[in-house]
Amino acid sequence: MILLFILVFPACLGAEIQVEIAVPQLRDGMEELEALLAENIGDAAVEIENLVNNFLEKPEFTRAFGSAVSMSATLPMLGTQPLASTYSFSLGAYASLYSYTLDVQLISDRLSELNPEEDFEFGGSARLINGSFTFPLEKVLPRLSLFASIGYSDVKSEDYYLKDFFLQTALGYAVFKDLGREDRLSWTPVYIQGGGAYGFHDVGTNIPVGEIIREFEADPDGNGPLPPQDVSILLDPVLDIGMRSNIGCFSFSATTGVSLFNSFHFYLGAGCNLSFGRTDILLSGDNEVTVLGYLGDLVDVPGSISVDGSVEGSSPRPFLGYFFTGIQFDISRMFINIPILILPGKGLSSGISLGVSL
Repeated sequence: MILLFILVFPACLGAEIQVEIAVPQLRDGMEELEALLAENIGDAAVEIENLVNNFLEKPEFTRAFGSAVSMSATLPMLGTQPLASTYSFSLGAYASLYSYTLDVQLISDRLSELNPEEDFEFGGSARLINGSFTFPLEKVLPRLSLFASIGYSDVKSEDYYLKDFFLQTALGYAVFKDLGREDRLSWTPVYIQGGGAYGFHDVGTNIPVGEIIREFEADPDGNGPLPPQDVSILLDPVLDIGMRSNIGCFSFSATTGVSLFNSFHFYLGAGCNLSFGRTDILLSGDNEVTVLGYLGDLVDVPGSISVDGSVEGSSPRPFLGYFFTGIQFDISRMFINIPILILPGKGLSSGISLGVSL
């Protein structure tokens, strides 16, 4: 017997969660007892619905995850000022945090006492494998350059998963010629950039909901001489909960930087993101129904309960203004670049890339 419940929670606009129950099948001739099982498992499903509902209303969490994805989508572009006049290729990794506070102790205390009903601005994202390219466009316009970046990762473990895809392209222009001597000390007064980026970020973990037990009596012979027997149904659901972000943004920045002996580069600047898209919450779970007591030995086919669906979340912060800085070390044609993005009081993003100038 299959019972299909389509549950639309009124408290969560855009939420559609499907709970599917396969009632345990007993031996032939025990249809009445199967119906009794179905009734009690249905009651347990309602309790699961109420528990699941606690995970769904998270506008602050989803907004923070989307904002962090926007920051990660932008970061590689910000470290290109020292490479603007060269062809280059690099591989790197980047991560971002967006939170209601950057006080590590406050964040740690809040997360250690986290319960399903809580909702506050806290989210992160990561680009684990990212390739970046720079192309001078001197033939089009002196001091003009093109930047392109692509990132992808797909990581799974027993308790966590991460899958993402990032794509970014931008044009950069040095407003003035470099001042000073390239082989000693030179200064790039103003380097401006503008571009677009897209980030898909899917991250999740397993959350035990806790045991749900239903106890009742089953009378095997109706009005016959046999006394009613105790029966228990045990559900111990574990839910996979994830955040799926599809975020686009337009980025604009201005940088100034100095180079020493053409081997050490320091740059800093400011910029902004115009972000759009959405982060949704995903829920799934597939767990066995355990029958204990009198009917436990009469089960021919075990039962199961599965939860599946998604909840429409929030858009990222539409405008993110930030400062950034970074350094680059050159060793012959090899280089190491470390950019840092700071969203005052709200966010932090950083990474490292290793590359070669061609």
